[in-house]
Amino acid sequence: MISWLPSPNHSCAKPPDSMPITPYSGATSLEGQFIGHPGGGICIDMSGMNKILEIHEADADVVCQPGLGWMELNETLQSQGIRLFFPIDPAPEATIGGMASTGCSGTNAVRYGTAKSEWFLNLTVVLPSGEVIKTRRRSRKSSAGWDVGTGVYGVLIHHLSSD
Repeated sequence: MISWLPSPNHSCAKPPDSMPITPYSGATSLEGQFIGHPGGGICIDMSGMNKILEIHEADADVVCQPGLGWMELNETLQSQGIRLFFPIDPAPEATIGGMASTGCSGTNAVRYGTAKSEWFLNLTVVLPSGEVIKTRRRSRKSSAGWDVGTGVYGVLIHHLSSD
């Protein structure tokens, strides 16, 4: 069965127990989401959920739906004169939801990394029980400093923090 979701509110119905559910949107990954489960199941087409909901230019973040393509996101930001962009570029048809769920990469991975948690501040997720959760609240930008999580080429001799 293939189901298309017009909005997040339609995704909260609990399926029958042990019914496999496979989300689908851009069909660009190698993980096989477009194939579905061999024993049957539900394939949820997320491509209709493709809107930018909020743009927070000052905080350098965007709230969007999972079916939004990364190229459409960048084109919208550029057309509005916003100096932000989403640098991960796995395939032209790739969507934000698919990129987040597979941890994809692309030609810019050497410079910007892959689609891991550092690019996604929070997610709204429908669990198998039908419960909807948010992974965390949207945080505001609180630092303009370096990302030193993987090491520093030098010795830190000064640290500034707020009290």
